[in-house]
Amino acid sequence: MALRLAGKTAVITGAASGIAKATATLFASQGCRLVLADRDADRGADVAKLIAAEHGTECEFVACDVSSAVDVQKAVSAAADMGLGQIDALVNVAGVDIIATLAQTDEARWRRTLDVNLTSIYLTCHAALPHLQAAGRSAIVNGVLLLVLVLLLLLLTSSSTQSQASRAAAASRPTPRTPRPKARASRSRGSSPWSTRLRGSA
Repeated sequence: MALRLAGKTAVITGAASGIAKATATLFASQGCRLVLADRDADRGADVAKLIAAEHGTECEFVACDVSSAVDVQKAVSAAADMGLGQIDALVNVAGVDIIATLAQTDEARWRRTLDVNLTSIYLTCHAALPHLQAAGRSAIVNGVLLLVLVLLLLLLTSSSTQSQASRAAAASRPTPRTPRPKARASRSRGSSPWSTRLRGSA
């Protein structure tokens, strides 16, 4: 069976763990040459060695802070050298989360999150663009933005579901009936038209 990515070269950020590591493993199983980038040098190097040993494909690790233009350029240059000037795929998965309230989040933490989750995409795409264009048919996958969209979708879906459940619960409650006032016949003597109608309808 032919390997679908044989002869292709890809850069994957955040590849020391999680989705990026799984993506790297899948690409390698299809014959893709890889440059893995991550801040965690020890784990990243171990992942690269494991993938190369299991799938027999070229796999290099580059220690990289994706918010640093210098580090990003090193990773892209390594992939360009591996692919003889061409890069066929750039997969951006590296990202960080803010697990804190607004009051607990200082400006430095906020800016760090923007640098890693947003500015890094500009840096990697900008550095890799000439090599992606040289490859002709190439691809960029920004997994961090996709994850953000998925989380927003889940949040909106959850809010909508809770709202629908609240409306359904309110609709299922029985509507209280307001008792009607009972008609009282006139006790006055004589031929009152009201007393006649009340007696006739009884």
